[in-house]
Amino acid sequence: MWRVVGDPLIEAAAPGPLTGTTVAVKDVFAVAGFPTGGGVPAYERSVPAATEHSAAVARLLNSGAHIRGIARTDQFAYSMAGDNQHYGTPPNAAVPAALPGGSSSGPASAVAHGDADLGLATDTAGSIRTPASYQGLWGLRSTHGSISTRGLLALAPDFDTIGLLSRDPDLLALATTTLLDARSTTDIGSGMPTLDDLDIDDGELARLAEAFRVHQAFQAWSVHGDWITAHPGALEGSAAARFAVAAAIDADDDARALDELAALAAQFDEQLGDDVLDIPAAATAAPRRWASDAEVEKTRTATLQLTAIAAATGRPAVTFPDRETSDGPIGRSLVGPRGSDTALIARAIELASASPAATPDQGGFSRC
Repeated sequence: MWRVVGDPLIEAAAPGPLTGTTVAVKDVFAVAGFPTGGGVPAYERSVPAATEHSAAVARLLNSGAHIRGIARTDQFAYSMAGDNQHYGTPPNAAVPAALPGGSSSGPASAVAHGDADLGLATDTAGSIRTPASYQGLWGLRSTHGSISTRGLLALAPDFDTIGLLSRDPDLLALATTTLLDARSTTDIGSGMPTLDDLDIDDGELARLAEAFRVHQAFQAWSVHGDWITAHPGALEGSAAARFAVAAAIDADDDARALDELAALAAQFDEQLGDDVLDIPAAATAAPRRWASDAEVEKTRTATLQLTAIAAATGRPAVTFPDRETSDGPIGRSLVGPRGSDTALIARAIELASASPAATPDQGGFSRC
């Protein structure tokens, strides 16, 4: 799960509210003295060591946290599975035979195994929420743009969002307040609709996920395409295939996807207002490590129909442990109005405290 680890790797810069907290940093954030690898060995070798910390890393260090290490990620963070053909697959603490969830696979596994208190991670299409769901963790996808991305290796800037993973919801809340660029002041409404309560059908969810996929791919190729073209063979497996598809998406395809995204995001905004959408964090429990590429992609597509809602609207989403199935845990996700990050975490803590302990059942979620 680690690219490089210490005891700690980097000491806190000053005492603060996070004094004594250890952090696993996803390998897409600049950490002074180390190149940012992005889960791709050839890329790690091709870039110089960072001369300063990313804004998010610096803020945690200045709040008293220690950096335990730099944790693995999927290739260029373009996956939700958690596997990496170059480095292997980090372990799933909840289901050892299953994938850990990605692309924040390393930080999630480090936190779930107790090797770090916090995971500093990113969520573009669900890269915090999916591993949190698969490993029984708390996770925050912050409001888009609410935490500085300076020093972050981008994937799709229109969706890239910084967030956290933790075993402890109170620590998640505390660390969130230290990372946000401005105090989170947006209130949330009393309503908590599910998808069945909205005037949104399965076809529209599929359209949202597809439009999201196209624009994400177009941006991912815009960010990484030149480097990938100059380094043939540097990517392997599903990430290589995904970038090959991305290379074929043109500006007209992207424009159509953006129009679709705008229309569907407006629908969600109109129907939700300041209420909180209550949905499963993932479509199923974690696929097994031996699952075929086709099985993993099918699971990813189904989960994207859930995770794309927050991504397309820029809303924050909090994931927390909810249900144990025969195949492993599936988390619950609350999607709130933009700027409601801290209030949303508080609502999730209230719900988790009021709910009885999760009991095993015989399957995953259908549409919630």
